[in-house]
Amino acid sequence: MPALEEIARAYDDVDVWHMYVREPHPQERKFKKYWPHKDYEHRVAYAKEMREVLHIASPIVIDGMDEKVHHAYGNMPNAVYVIDKAGKVVYKANWTDSPVIDQVLAQLHAEETPVAR
Repeated sequence: MPALEEIARAYDDVDVWHMYVREPHPQERKFKKYWPHKDYEHRVAYAKEMREVLHIASPIVIDGMDEKVHHAYGNMPNAVYVIDKAGKVVYKANWTDSPVIDQVLAQLHAEETPVAR
């Protein structure tokens, strides 16, 4: 996650937002200490812990218990969307790959930067 924030700092007009839905594998592997959310407050507590553990400085949007927003955007575990200044989705992927996001932002920035005459 911090890699995305670092990439965004290279562009003065880019904001990074994270959406927290749930732990990917509660009670499994490296998520053994995490349980499925019992209520929204429980979800908020996990999102706050994620912010600290992953050193996230950008805003975190927390989806509701019905996961309505997550489902509306495709229900993928680690999806990423790049939205241009007009609000149009110009890139989406099922998995966040920081170097690819950097390339997409560089291309978008080049397309939006006026050519000096």
